[in-house]
Amino acid sequence: MRSESGLFKGLNPTVTIASKVLVIGFVIFCAVLAEQAGAIFQDISTTVLNIWAWSPPCWPSCST
Repeated sequence: MRSESGLFKGLNPTVTIASKVLVIGFVIFCAVLAEQAGAIFQDISTTVLNIWAWSPPCWPSCST
């Protein structure tokens, strides 16, 4: 079963609703608890960078 009209034409309604709920929840979380959201995102960023040893690109200050 897929939507037959509108902005979400061709998408599964269950997945569309779940996606909307997640996005709206994320926005409300960031708006209401900005300090905590920032801290959580910083922790996640640090963890990801440490696990995969990614480094930010050096552009535009690369020295060659």
